[in-house]
Amino acid sequence: MLRFAILTTPVDHCTSPIFPMLPSEGARKWDYYDLCLRQVGEVQYFTYDKRDEISDFDYVFVHETFYEALGERVPEELRKLKARNRKIFWVELHEKSIFSGALFLDGFLDQVDLILKHQLLDFDFLKEELKNPENNLAPYAFFGQPNILSYWQCKDYFDFRIDEELIAAHLHFDESCLLDKVRPIMYPFSWKLIASGFPKYTEVKEKRYKIGYSGRIYINHAQRNSLAAALINLGLKVEINEDYLHTLGHSEYFLGLGHIHSSLRTFDTMAYNTVLIHYQAYPYRMWPEFREYETFIPLGNPHRLFLKGGFGFDEEYLKAIAARLREDIANEELKEKILQNQKALFEKLVDPKFICAKLGIEEFAGKDAAAFETEKRGKPAPAMRKLADKPHYPLNVFVFAHKPDFLRLADMKVTYQLASFWHLQKFCNVFWLNQLPQPFNGERVSQLEEALGVPLDALIVFDEYSLLQDPLISRLEWDVPRLLVYVSHDYWCHPLRVARKLNPVPRKVMVLRHLSAIDLFNRLLPGVPKVLQRPGVEVSIFHPNGGHKEYDIILGGSETPDYPLRQRLNRLVRENAGRRGWKVLDLTGKGLMSNPPGNQREYAALLAASKVSPTGSNRGGSHGAKLAVQYFDLSPARAQFDDEFYGLKHPELEMLYLNTAGITPRYQESMACKSLLIADLPPSDRQEWYADKMVEVRMEMSDAEIVDLIDFWVKNDQEREQLCEFAYREIQRTETSEHKAYELFETILRFSR
Repeated sequence: MLRFAILTTPVDHCTSPIFPMLPSEGARKWDYYDLCLRQVGEVQYFTYDKRDEISDFDYVFVHETFYEALGERVPEELRKLKARNRKIFWVELHEKSIFSGALFLDGFLDQVDLILKHQLLDFDFLKEELKNPENNLAPYAFFGQPNILSYWQCKDYFDFRIDEELIAAHLHFDESCLLDKVRPIMYPFSWKLIASGFPKYTEVKEKRYKIGYSGRIYINHAQRNSLAAALINLGLKVEINEDYLHTLGHSEYFLGLGHIHSSLRTFDTMAYNTVLIHYQAYPYRMWPEFREYETFIPLGNPHRLFLKGGFGFDEEYLKAIAARLREDIANEELKEKILQNQKALFEKLVDPKFICAKLGIEEFAGKDAAAFETEKRGKPAPAMRKLADKPHYPLNVFVFAHKPDFLRLADMKVTYQLASFWHLQKFCNVFWLNQLPQPFNGERVSQLEEALGVPLDALIVFDEYSLLQDPLISRLEWDVPRLLVYVSHDYWCHPLRVARKLNPVPRKVMVLRHLSAIDLFNRLLPGVPKVLQRPGVEVSIFHPNGGHKEYDIILGGSETPDYPLRQRLNRLVRENAGRRGWKVLDLTGKGLMSNPPGNQREYAALLAASKVSPTGSNRGGSHGAKLAVQYFDLSPARAQFDDEFYGLKHPELEMLYLNTAGITPRYQESMACKSLLIADLPPSDRQEWYADKMVEVRMEMSDAEIVDLIDFWVKNDQEREQLCEFAYREIQRTETSEHKAYELFETILRFSR
């Protein structure tokens, strides 16, 4: 499986970051590339301060803001990255026509294999500009600027943070070295079409508009909005509607215009039986599959159409465009030809190997579908494969947690549930605590909805601690019948208090990790629906990490009396390591309230570097718990009888014994890292999914049996690797935090309607 590292800026710090699932519609231009990369390999994201952790990847994509962060150090840092990885790709996804300043640093081009450049100027045009004495790297004249320096310094348009000294250094730039380095990329499908995976081709039978255009009045949309209005003034019937997908699907022709370039609308139109009207390809270098009068109707050259400064038009040129456009849309034969070609192009655009080839992934360059399928056979199915066709549903869900920074999750101690909540955004509308106005003093669910500005379908609270300790949850009154989704970590210490807290809520569902928890809460809350859901694992954090095994055995997790089998396994490993020749890494946390040292990222890398990971379930092998059931009957007559049978002076009392053992997230984390899991499956939580993906130990086994079992799996590489590979493949197929997000979404959808 190919491994991709994405080195990017924190998502709030730039325009067009290479990071998926951003809250801003305009910033989500990498989403589809991320989706396609995940179909063919393993994808991990890193911020610049974590670049030293990037090692043994096939392709490293570096965002252009790396230059803003490091300046002249960029070539040296890229050299270090290239020494540890196979290919380095520099990505400039913003629609500016110039290159970033990094391109002109000594040694930069020696370290990058490709420069992926959105909206690249036609190369001949670019070379002519580079030969200009003023070294003009952009169509500055379009914006009414006399030279490149004033263009860059015009804060009303752009601010590319390139200083005068660097601009002066460009004057001797040799453009010939770019010929084999630069590859044009385009904005693919927008988030509206890929929220649930790969788009499907949609043929809308009822076409309400001849020419449709979807636009909102933003300052940076003024050019294309005014162009649509100008075409109306020239007698063309253009329907303008803010409902983007409705207008796109119900139009015979659609003005899929960027500012002066292609945009997300270009790909989106291909998903419908709607003819794309687009600027001419020149002077921009588009993918060769986008051809005038083949896959779109050309509108005209934007650099000729707009006056300097970008506002106002060349009236004669605009009239000629309108006249030709009338002829084109009256040509039914041309319409059918373009629709057929667009549909054929759409089939390519939803093929991950086609998109990956466009990104320069050499494994897919020039290969047909049959060759791709042959190579893929026998390899693990990527996580997104099962989720590609899942729909985004307009559920409004509130999570009693702050929205996490996905790139920072790995710096935390426990992340699996936050990661799952983050992925939930792909399937419904998610709102977070930090979206509430601060301070928020509301005491009712209706006030919370008013503060968010939306009616909610469900509210999610994770873990017993939040349910019982969070001050907002404590004071909240359920004055509207919204669904409360309680998601457990463990049921810890206070199941009776959890039951009391949930009981008055009119509509609720419990999402529980353990079979033993379901058994307990069936007694405490018998009428409340309960769903068993395994915890899942965030595979961007827990993954094989190159496959090198530095340690034979890793000991991890909290080593407390709540884990009697883990304590025993750890003791046996320590006592026998020297005699058996095991190399052991001990990361156990000490104390009653303890966690392993380090963060998730550090722990995951060490777990992946270990052959065997012994552990035990929480409370597995312990004495269990007790539930006291007492019966009172307040009959005043029967209370006066001394008869043992008829009398009720003494209430009846019964002690119910409960096995509370439960499997921990460590089980799946080991499998995701291809570290063989050796652990127990307690009778009270014997989830059969785990049984064939691990090596089971039981408390009743002798010390000698356990030591021999561990030794066998440490020293028999072939058998161990086969079992690890199977477990890893199944984790990728059904157990990622993204899969668990969808399972949670299905639960909410089922019980909220």
